[in-house]
Amino acid sequence: MNKLKIISGTLIFFKWASIIVGALALVVMLFIRDEPIIVESPLVSITNEKLQGQLNQMLTTSNGLELTVGGIDAEMPITWQLRCLKVFAIITVFAYIIWILQAILNIVRDVRAKNVFRYRNIIRLKRVAWLLILAPLFSGILEMIFLLVIDHTYPLPAGLTYRWSGDIDFTLMVIGFLLYAITIAFGEALNMKKEQELTI
Repeated sequence: MNKLKIISGTLIFFKWASIIVGALALVVMLFIRDEPIIVESPLVSITNEKLQGQLNQMLTTSNGLELTVGGIDAEMPITWQLRCLKVFAIITVFAYIIWILQAILNIVRDVRAKNVFRYRNIIRLKRVAWLLILAPLFSGILEMIFLLVIDHTYPLPAGLTYRWSGDIDFTLMVIGFLLYAITIAFGEALNMKKEQELTI
């Protein structure tokens, strides 16, 4: 039971830490003035081959080392569109994290109370699994909206374009599918247990 207490305490700590960090991020984003923000995603990409060649030539060293400009971080003034989008992204991400942590915390509390074999815990596990599975999709949608807003607000000169900076990380999706499979097996075991109790 000591291990469960440690796990429960750790989950509570992460939950409140997420709430505090999320609240601080919201305060900073809401009350930041006209200071420019550095945007790492999307990146500014060079589409002009001549310009790309000139930069590559400038970066080539005498010892044969070749450097290529793949993407450029942009520093841009904050607008109300970007502010609203950042606030929405912060709320969505931290609400997502807190929702998952709370579901896991509820399961751990049931385990500590020796009441783990409940259909409610199966629903909680399925919910966590689906949140993990859909996390890359939600992240991709947020990035795509962010890209469209920035492209509309700050159009680039010819030869430059915005591009999505990263690939979709399928790690959470794989973990979600594995958790969902375990949850299905857990649900079948609980059904078998209920059937045995009825036949006795």
